[in-house]
Amino acid sequence: MSENKDDIQQDKEEQVKNTKLSENETISKVASKIHKVPSQTLIGVALVVLVLVAGTYFYLNRKTSILTGDAANVKFSGYDGSGSAIYDTTTANLNIFHTLAKKVGLDESVANKLLESIDTSSGNSNDLYSSDAYTSDQRDKIIKMVQWAKETKVDIEPTSHLSNGDKVKVTVDTSNNKNNPIKAETKTFKVKGLKSVKTKSTNSLLSSIKADFVGFDGYGAVVLSSNKIKSNTTFTVKRNGSLSNGQTVTVKAPESLFQEDGVKYVGKRTVKFKVRGLSEFTKISNVDEVKKVTDSVVKDSYDDDHYTVTFINLYAFPNSTKTKDDSSYDSSNSAEITSQVEVNDHTAKKILNKRVKVIALYQCQYVDQEEDNKPEYVEVTISNLKDQNNVLNIDKINTDDDASHTSVNKSLTTIQHNLAADGIKLK
Repeated sequence: MSENKDDIQQDKEEQVKNTKLSENETISKVASKIHKVPSQTLIGVALVVLVLVAGTYFYLNRKTSILTGDAANVKFSGYDGSGSAIYDTTTANLNIFHTLAKKVGLDESVANKLLESIDTSSGNSNDLYSSDAYTSDQRDKIIKMVQWAKETKVDIEPTSHLSNGDKVKVTVDTSNNKNNPIKAETKTFKVKGLKSVKTKSTNSLLSSIKADFVGFDGYGAVVLSSNKIKSNTTFTVKRNGSLSNGQTVTVKAPESLFQEDGVKYVGKRTVKFKVRGLSEFTKISNVDEVKKVTDSVVKDSYDDDHYTVTFINLYAFPNSTKTKDDSSYDSSNSAEITSQVEVNDHTAKKILNKRVKVIALYQCQYVDQEEDNKPEYVEVTISNLKDQNNVLNIDKINTDDDASHTSVNKSLTTIQHNLAADGIKLK
């Protein structure tokens, strides 16, 4: 019995030995065959495997261009030199959306629902995935989409003042995020197809301007008219309201006058006129009648029971006022004759022609036996007077509308100096 067991054990060991010999022989044969394969073939196989691995990697991590279809087109309109670039940003944004949805693995039905909610959302990205309309996995994917979308910007420059031959660039920027599946790129488009521009002389408009001068010599103002230029077009006239006969006045046109589609204006933007026809402001014959009205106005506020009112001087201001170059014109107010002049302002002549403002200066002393009060100086102003043959139409003036008084906190010498500097002393 013992011998049989030994024999069995010996047979098993023999089988194992033979198996190992067989495996060694097989490996040896395979190695022998591989050894016989040329080294160039082995290198080629290795390169193929490497290319397949690299290709698979780049395929899975490739960037997608969104500048395709209509998003890769730029249209141009307008005139050469002032053309505009038109770009379809809607298509570009849709390309971005679908690219990101595909990258994160969002189902098409879910992506369409998300796109619809974007169109109707309030603009808050949190609203897109905070509801129960999406699963937790879907919300995670949408969050990633939103992050990439915020990083992705599509811009086109320049878009205006274009000429044929110019170059316009459409740029996709992904904020240098390597994980963003959108391809950062720039495409350049050459401007073409803009319509030709006609050339006109500025004189074709400026020669239509006519100038009339109103007011008094040394206090004149210009009134402009034209049958080619639209009303309310505002021109600049230096020292308007202080013009004298014989002077040459320069009228400057606004640049907006020469902004016309398809037209390029060349030439000067100014036109000159010689001042003429202004009347001399001579002696006023009814000064006492004017003073009676100013006396009445001041005594309405400074009654005789409490004040001693003393008349000092009376000054006239032809055309209401001399003006500053930077002031602005308001034809509704006769006190505003300025450097800004509207063409075809039909009210200007009526308002400006031979208009006069007068200012009477008074000293008002408060009557108080116990106190030594300083005198108060008061200016009474009457506006909208008109000179008719050296007579001011004071009888036509409503003092409720055209008269006022102001207390002046300055010395008498200073007040008189300032009034004389701009006005003419009548009394």
